[in-house]
Amino acid sequence: MAEVTPNIGLKKPLESEFVSIHTLNENMDKVDQSLGAVNDLPTSAANVADAISEVYDHLADKSPHQLTLTQGVQVVQGGDVPAILHPTMQGRTLVNLLGRDGNCENTSRWSAELVSLAIDTTNVAYGTSAIKMTHTSTGGYMYRVTQLAAGKYYLLAGTLKNVNMLNGLAVRFVAIGDQNFYGNYITGTDKFEISYATVAPAAYDGSSGIRIGIGAMVASSGQYGYADGIRLYEITAAEKTYIDGLTTAEAQAYIAANYPYVDDMKHVNAVYIENKGKNLLPPFSKWTMNSNGAVNGEYSYQLTTSTTTNQPSWAKVNLIIGQQYTYSAVHAGRLVVVFYDITGQVISGSGVSTAEAELTFTVPVNTAYAEMRFDGDSSIGTFTFTNPMLNFGPEPLLFEPQKPSYLYLPDCNLRSNVGGSVADRLYTDGQGKPRVTRRFRETALDGTLAWAFNLDFSGFKRVICPLPGATYVNAKAVKYDGKLLRENVDVDGIDNFQIDVTPSLYITIADTDSGWGESYTPTEDEIKAYFWGWRMYGSNDGLPYTGTNGGKIWKMIDANNNSTYGQGVLVVPTTLNILAETAYKPYRLMYQLSQSVDEPVTYEGSLMLHEGDNQVEVGTGIVVREAASPVTRAAGDLHGINSISGYLSTNPLKNRTEKILRVHKNSLDDRNWLRGIGNILNWYGTGYAYIPIAYFDSAAAYSVTYLALDTYMLGIAPQTISAEYAPNIRESVESLVRELVESRTETSVLANTKAQKQQPQWIASTLRNDWVNFASGMAASYRQNESGEVELRGVIRNGITTDGVVLFYLPTDYKPTRQTVIGVLNYHPSTNEVFKAFLVIDADGKVTIYGAGAGSAISFDGVVFPLK
Repeated sequence: MAEVTPNIGLKKPLESEFVSIHTLNENMDKVDQSLGAVNDLPTSAANVADAISEVYDHLADKSPHQLTLTQGVQVVQGGDVPAILHPTMQGRTLVNLLGRDGNCENTSRWSAELVSLAIDTTNVAYGTSAIKMTHTSTGGYMYRVTQLAAGKYYLLAGTLKNVNMLNGLAVRFVAIGDQNFYGNYITGTDKFEISYATVAPAAYDGSSGIRIGIGAMVASSGQYGYADGIRLYEITAAEKTYIDGLTTAEAQAYIAANYPYVDDMKHVNAVYIENKGKNLLPPFSKWTMNSNGAVNGEYSYQLTTSTTTNQPSWAKVNLIIGQQYTYSAVHAGRLVVVFYDITGQVISGSGVSTAEAELTFTVPVNTAYAEMRFDGDSSIGTFTFTNPMLNFGPEPLLFEPQKPSYLYLPDCNLRSNVGGSVADRLYTDGQGKPRVTRRFRETALDGTLAWAFNLDFSGFKRVICPLPGATYVNAKAVKYDGKLLRENVDVDGIDNFQIDVTPSLYITIADTDSGWGESYTPTEDEIKAYFWGWRMYGSNDGLPYTGTNGGKIWKMIDANNNSTYGQGVLVVPTTLNILAETAYKPYRLMYQLSQSVDEPVTYEGSLMLHEGDNQVEVGTGIVVREAASPVTRAAGDLHGINSISGYLSTNPLKNRTEKILRVHKNSLDDRNWLRGIGNILNWYGTGYAYIPIAYFDSAAAYSVTYLALDTYMLGIAPQTISAEYAPNIRESVESLVRELVESRTETSVLANTKAQKQQPQWIASTLRNDWVNFASGMAASYRQNESGEVELRGVIRNGITTDGVVLFYLPTDYKPTRQTVIGVLNYHPSTNEVFKAFLVIDADGKVTIYGAGAGSAISFDGVVFPLK
């Protein structure tokens, strides 16, 4: 008797049997039934054999997929399965040899040759103003003097707008080896464009300055234009050759992407990489909403109109030129797309709209961003708008909420030498965490260093300070006003620096800058006061102090080299001036490490690729979880963040804001906040956030994550990012399991370390102004506890008790982020009485006392304050 197979019962005829067609057909039917329909296969294959191969392919051991990201918005093809993207990027440093002068916020930084200069706040490319240059005769120009070196290569670029000069406006190198080098002339009159020139000053010895100019070769009196974003960079010979070989349009685009304007010295920093997901539109809490609209859910909105104006609400999105998109929604109004160029102007004839359920469009040339709008279509009534979707391609996808993923690197500061041959490198470790291999360091040259007088020259002085033992190669030094110091082995000119082999740092300072008069020798504390941001004067005439023009007086220096703030102080300052947060930055020194170090870097998020097309954006300007103080609107109905008008008080963020991305309440996202893009006159920048009073928690700590408007003040984007991701299910699962195991290991190690950790050690305070410890067992000291708070203890006595007198300083890791005031016990031994005094701990670490009486003893026991 014939046997059957054990699984699906196929008949197995004996050798002696006759096999009928019926038996064969029956066997094939059972096989077909067992395999099922081909269109039900859980793969993309069209037959079973290919499906089996595809399954094996997903389970095979494979190398990761590689891809390259560049600055801006781009389409990235994902794999067959969702995967985490692991990025790698190189550091880069841009040093603007014009310091901050090229920002064109101050005409005093520039000289005029047959032109008049004025500040203009309407025609602006960077910051809040540009320089308007009006010709008073033929061939004039604005200029400033700088130094170049023979044997090196330079790029000069400016963002210029011509108005009525027939021959145009251009950058120029003036008289290098008896030659003038002109950039391309900007002849268009409707927008800012880049004019550029490269030079290799072989005939220039660098002993004196040359002129860097902006102007016209021929212009009539009264003709004018605007200049902004002027930068002078040292480049490599290869870069000069490459730029010179490009067409003007190609070079303008290349320079805009690779040599943007920066203030003084900036690195790859404040980097974000973001993938919006399949739906490029955010929930309505992130739209700019019309006042007649009501948000009923994350993706549900209702507009009620009483006039025939359209009354739009919109979301600002970045799109790819030439790419086709589809905008869809369930609605009873009108869908609208409006395209804008880089200056914020609507591109002529580039708005599209429809009352249908979907709108397909192609992004036109010169588009910088678009607004996806919904409005009432010039009608009166009630209009609903739900489930908006923006996706790639000519067909709408099924609605899904936006599922963004991102990686923020707010303070990575990846540096390099000129040309990038030596650079910091950011990579992803085995736990999926970013780390940096550091080749460079940067340090503040402030009053904490052991500065000393070295030598007096006519008109300037040289000071010296020892540096920590290291090899200082590829060093760059920046003055407080953004000016780059010139490295000079002889250190015999103003604003020179040099590091010797000991190593010690030498810096030269003009007498007019420091306030130390000719032949006057400053004390060590007076030198430190200069590096804290103070200038010295004679009280009789306000000139540099010579010892014969009255007493000494110190005033604060700001970023524009002014020192007119306040009336001045009569005692040599020992702390950073209070303009440091906004208008003064200490000298800085960047140098190459002799041996690289590997260290973690602050980050937030993780980047995921979904199947198919992904729109990934790379940029700079991210600020993560900055503390915010919401204030009440004058009408009393809202609390707002980043306001400078219309609210009971102002609360600008540290940087002018392009867009607020998230508002955090006690570290968690608070989705009750609405965000928008507003008038720059009402907000510090354009981004703002607000919340109805009913949803505001006055006891909560709020912070925001946002994009800064003036990215040139924070850093530059990487030129490219290399990244890899798992190619199939096996590698994706293995990667996730590996990261999970290593993360759990790290968590358990931290937990055990915390359980076994000894109490933090107390550090003795260095007392000042005659204060001493009350007794040997009661020494003033501080420590940081396991909760991240700073604790003080001890008792001190018999010091100077003037209000605001400094008791001691806390080092960097023990400074609060904002001023803290704490009551302390104030004991008067002579009267045996106890009063309350007030301890003030400033963000710079200064600890002062108010309300202490003569002969006081101050107790710090029980003083605890948070760092944030």
